Amino acid sequence: MKRKQPYPVFYLFILLSFLPAWEINAQNTPLKACKAQVKANRNKLFRYDSYKAIASEFQVEPYTISFIYKDKGDSIYIHNAGEQLIAALEVDKNGTINSPVSLDYVAKGLKLTDSIVPGGERRKLNAYFEGLLSSNSVLWTADRNAGRKLYYGIGGQDSLSITDLKERGREMTWYSSGLDSLKKRWNEAGNLVYERTLTSEKIWDEQQQLIQHTFDSLVQNKWRVRCKKSWYPTGILSSETFHYWDTPCLAWKYYNERGKLVRTVKHKTLKGTPVEYGIGIVPPREEMIFRAVYQKEAVAVVFNNALNDRLATLLCQATVALEGIYTVRVNVTDDGAFVFKDIEGLHAAAIGSELAAFFYKQAKVKPAVRNGRPFGQLLKLTLKVIPEAR
Repeated sequence: MKRKQPYPVFYLFILLSFLPAWEINAQNTPLKACKAQVKANRNKLFRYDSYKAIASEFQVEPYTISFIYKDKGDSIYIHNAGEQLIAALEVDKNGTINSPVSLDYVAKGLKLTDSIVPGGERRKLNAYFEGLLSSNSVLWTADRNAGRKLYYGIGGQDSLSITDLKERGREMTWYSSGLDSLKKRWNEAGNLVYERTLTSEKIWDEQQQLIQHTFDSLVQNKWRVRCKKSWYPTGILSSETFHYWDTPCLAWKYYNERGKLVRTVKHKTLKGTPVEYGIGIVPPREEMIFRAVYQKEAVAVVFNNALNDRLATLLCQATVALEGIYTVRVNVTDDGAFVFKDIEGLHAAAIGSELAAFFYKQAKVKPAVRNGRPFGQLLKLTLKVIPEAR
């Protein structure tokens, strides 16, 4: 039987199947048989040598935080949504702030300002901009909307709080061992109208007449209860009540405006084991700050393969002598795109546009990632023209 011959389309299919692979290999193979146009470029190689990140940019709404990397520490520039510079500071490689600064930021929807003064004893610990920056030298925090400024003592505990009550005066709170041990409030005229300690609370009227006093009282040398006395504006006692925590106890007494006892209300007898308490409030525990986890940008394949191939072509086709070391700056955006910035070196302008076109055509790569969040990087590449090995 006569064998059937393959159709011509079969050979076309075989050819097209191998063509893409041949193209890829051709792109990744440096020119071997190229005779450089300029004699000074012959018997030389133009190669990518290394790179390092020199800057990065993070978007933390509504702020843009730019890092300029240095050998021992970094410079930070913070811009608001209107691209206005609101802070410039120095940090170490862990993001710990090393320079004095008044730092504006947003936390839990509140616009706050921290006064940071490094170099002294440890104060308040705080983190900023999703943990990009941190400091243990926070002296005070201001909430301008609330009119409140909170100062911190050695070790980071609250020390003093000052609140502007607008047209109602001012309030100050002193803290000791984690408790608000003393609170005072003044009216707009500057008269003291409220005072509270760990065991006592007093209220005055506008005429500076004491109208209420709450204090601890020991009953039967066992029960510590709160006694509250109230007075009429004339200074005559109006009532005397007792609480054990929130439970009414003992006999409550009420007086008329002439000071005569008019009613007595008896409550249940105290039983069980006494529980100590204080009027002060314990502030919440300080949150821990965890260091960031970084993942480098995936640029090695592009630089070691595709870029080296392009450099070989540039050296061969160049109409000027290429020598020595070249420095190229390239952005890798937070979505992995390459953006050529500039090049420095002998006759760099002659090949700048070619390198810009090369990076523009590159497919996107995986960008640098911090705690799962991509961010942009400015990279500095070192390229070298070296003698070809014989």
